[in-house]
Amino acid sequence: MGFMINRLETLEKRLYQIIISRLDGDRIHSQEYQNKIFELIQKGICGFVIFGGERGGIKDFIARLQSLSSIPLFIASDIERGVGQQVKGCTIFPCQMAISAAINRVKSEDVDMLRGTIKAATDEVIDVGINLPLIPVLDVNQNPENPIVCTRAFSDDPLDVSWFGVEYIKGLERAGLLSCAKHFPGHGSTSADSHIELPEINKSLRELMDTDILPFRDAIKAGVSTIMVGHLHVSALDSMPASLSGKVIKDILREELGFKGLVLTDALNMSALS
Repeated sequence: MGFMINRLETLEKRLYQIIISRLDGDRIHSQEYQNKIFELIQKGICGFVIFGGERGGIKDFIARLQSLSSIPLFIASDIERGVGQQVKGCTIFPCQMAISAAINRVKSEDVDMLRGTIKAATDEVIDVGINLPLIPVLDVNQNPENPIVCTRAFSDDPLDVSWFGVEYIKGLERAGLLSCAKHFPGHGSTSADSHIELPEINKSLRELMDTDILPFRDAIKAGVSTIMVGHLHVSALDSMPASLSGKVIKDILREELGFKGLVLTDALNMSALS
C-alpha cells in the first residue's frame, strides 16, 4: 500500500510539472489567494504566468515563491510590449509592428537602437523575476482583418518577421532568459480569435513552410528556448488542433525542423479547445 501511495504521489508531481498556472498579481495580498498558490508549489507546479499586479509586490512575491519551491519555477508573462503590459510601474514599449516600422534593418544606427530597446526591456524582465517572457510573436500578419494578431506581429513579410524575431531571441537568450516563439505553426492568416473559437488555416504544408513556418525555422537556428503551439486547425496536417497534434509537434516541429527545446501550448482555458 505504501509503495502504491508513493507511486501516485510521484505521478501527481509529474503531472504538476507540466502545468504552468495563472497568477493574478492583483490578488497576491490576499492570504487566501497566497495559500492557494503555496499549495500549488507544494504539489510540484511547474511555474506561473503573471497577469497584473504592481512592480514591487510582484517582484517580492516571485522571490518568495522561488524560495519556497524545491524546483526552480518558470515565471512567464505575456509581455510583447514590455513588462508594463502586465505589471504596473514598469515600462510599456511600442507593439512589435510599430518597432519594425520604425527600424530600418540595413542601417547600423537603427539596429543599435533596436538592440538597446531589447536590452532595456530584458533588464526590467530580469529585475521583476520573470525568466520566461512569452516573446517574440512570430506570426506573419497576412490577413488585415485578423482579430487577434494584427499589430502584435512584426510584419506581413516573413523575412522581416524572421529578422526581428531573431534579434529579440538573441537578446533575450544573451541575457539568460528563455525566449518563446509563438504561435506555431502560424496564426497570422486566420480570421478568428482562438480565445473565442478554433481558427481554420487552409494552406498546404508547402505554403506553411514557405511563409508561416519560415520565421520559426530561423528562430530554431538562432537558439530559441521554447516554442508555443497555437490552438489552430490546420486541415492539411491534422484534424486535431495543432496544440494537441502529434503530426504538428512531433513530426514537423521536432523531426522536420529539429527543435529540441521546450514546447508549450497556448492557454488551455481558451475557447478554441472547449
